[in-house]
Amino acid sequence: MDRSLPFVSVVVPARNEHTAIGRCLESILRNSYPLDNLEVVVVDGMSDDGTRDIVQGYARSYPQVKLVDNPRLITPVAFNIGIEFASGDVIAIFGAHSYMEYDFLLEAVRTLAEHPEVDCVGGVAEATGKSSWEEAVKAAFNSPFSTGSSKYSEKEGYVTTVVYGVCRRDVFAKYGLFDERFVRAQDYEFNLRIVRAGGKLYQNPAIRSYYRPRSSPGRLFEQYFQYGEWKVQVLVKHHTLSIKNFIPPLYFSVLLVSILLSLVDHMFLYCSFFLMAGYILGLIPIAMLARRRNGGMGNLFLIAIVLFFIHAGFSLGFYKGAIDVLAGKAAVKG
Repeated sequence: MDRSLPFVSVVVPARNEHTAIGRCLESILRNSYPLDNLEVVVVDGMSDDGTRDIVQGYARSYPQVKLVDNPRLITPVAFNIGIEFASGDVIAIFGAHSYMEYDFLLEAVRTLAEHPEVDCVGGVAEATGKSSWEEAVKAAFNSPFSTGSSKYSEKEGYVTTVVYGVCRRDVFAKYGLFDERFVRAQDYEFNLRIVRAGGKLYQNPAIRSYYRPRSSPGRLFEQYFQYGEWKVQVLVKHHTLSIKNFIPPLYFSVLLVSILLSLVDHMFLYCSFFLMAGYILGLIPIAMLARRRNGGMGNLFLIAIVLFFIHAGFSLGFYKGAIDVLAGKAAVKG
């Protein structure tokens, strides 16, 4: 064991990831970080597609790989089970559908050492598109108009949230574990909790990972619908959100009100037209910028469609989350 390096535990929640878990584990085990200073805790949500067999095969070859059950199946529960099981001085949270750059762990540990004031570090999660749709999603994620997170940018410095955070173990004693009520957005809520308590997060683009984006419009819409729905729960708990989270729901709300009012006064019909036309025309330069940031790759029309699905899915999910909260409060008062 290299005594100059901390022992690192990588917690990987998984459920029915037989097509991706092998590549994920390979990227961790073949990382530049010494194997004697590493363990991989796969927390499986009772997979029935062969994922467990793959993990057990790796465990037979590598004593660093441990398989732990998550009978409740929920992602934040898996995080917490893995954290409590882990024996590392540094704990990294990673995704079964992603894979690491060769020096991911070494860069993360080095960044923590260089910034002792920081609680958690993270890097850039880069989409790897294969189909035309996936390439368009990858390009759209390079646009600041796709998401309020910095995780797709090359920014280095203090941030409000990180993807696949690598934390010192005492962070969880200081700020608590993941909130198991958050089926989605649990990492965002955890990061926000750290920042609001006075902690610091740091992003280093040298800490790189890769993942395959949602492969269809329906799956992308569902993903952002869930993001929007659970961001409302974050708002309810912490009474704060990034201003970017309010822009898409506010736009579609104004558009809907304008359309409804046009049934009473035709002047609002012109207002609705200008709102829709402005949005559509605005998507064109945004898509062009996203394509340029993606090295000129991606179909311009598909990038614009992806951005629309992101905005619409997030907004509708946000509305549903708000309605659920209001309905719950009304039921309590009742």
